[in-house]
Amino acid sequence: LTPTPGPLPTVTPTPTRIVFDDPTSVPPFPNVYLGKASIGGQPVPDGTPVFARIGAYQTPSASASNGKYQVVVGPPSRTFFNRLITFHAVVGDIEIQASETAIYREASFGPPIQYFVNTLNLTFPSP
Repeated sequence: LTPTPGPLPTVTPTPTRIVFDDPTSVPPFPNVYLGKASIGGQPVPDGTPVFARIGAYQTPSASASNGKYQVVVGPPSRTFFNRLITFHAVVGDIEIQASETAIYREASFGPPIQYFVNTLNLTFPSP
């Protein structure tokens, strides 16, 4: 007898809690990323979870709306500065990574204001 495969497990991104590297320091200001998001050339469907990662740190997921997303990247310590940010979406229980990446920078409130709010359009491949 050949076993019948069951349904695939549902992928639910969960934020990863990271312990402070230096408990005496204050966490850095977050970087906010927002913009259009598309999958296979079409706007992402409403409710699509979008989130970001820097190494082991993962942001809470945010639901896309009207083909747009907004993700707050706020790791717990300054050791994350100048590290690569990758962006991800979950479509049909499959996690996919956007072609675009960013670098986590120290936000400044100026003048001029830098790195606090960042526009980045994301393109995801079809799952």
